[in-house]
Amino acid sequence: MRKIFLTLSAMLLLILQGISQKTIKGVVSAATGGSPVAGASVTSGKAGTKTDATGNYSLSVANDAKQISVSAIGFTTQSINIGTQTNINVSLSQADVELTEVVVTALGISRDKRSLSYATQNLKADQIADRGEVNIINALQGKIAGVNITGASGAAGASTNINIRGITSFNGN
Repeated sequence: MRKIFLTLSAMLLLILQGISQKTIKGVVSAATGGSPVAGASVTSGKAGTKTDATGNYSLSVANDAKQISVSAIGFTTQSINIGTQTNINVSLSQADVELTEVVVTALGISRDKRSLSYATQNLKADQIADRGEVNIINALQGKIAGVNITGASGAAGASTNINIRGITSFNGN
């Protein structure tokens, strides 16, 4: 009897949770030109999603959610009141922001270069352009510490092998 009661209680909670949510759909586009913005972040509280290649998104939020926030690189962030709407199309205006130096460390954690307590390596565009390589990956060969880049052959479009710090063994396999 107790198992039946617990099972029914769990099912009721799941049903109530499903009822207390609504799905918001829409399209995120650029204000100038109206082209879709792919990869834009759409969030509300702890819930979040990204737009697909055509700018479409679908986000499940609590019924009492007040607003969604839409942001994308190169665009200004917008906060939109939800109210009773379930279809919200967003038009983002471009932002004139200057990018600063960012270092991506282990596990994709980004830090400001000045806040790091260790040395980092810089690679400028002219150092790559001076190589005269057709393939940009081959142009990086010998330029980055801890990265071993070898081309399979000299032919254009041939594959390239990239080994990053410790991806080899002692016996060469």
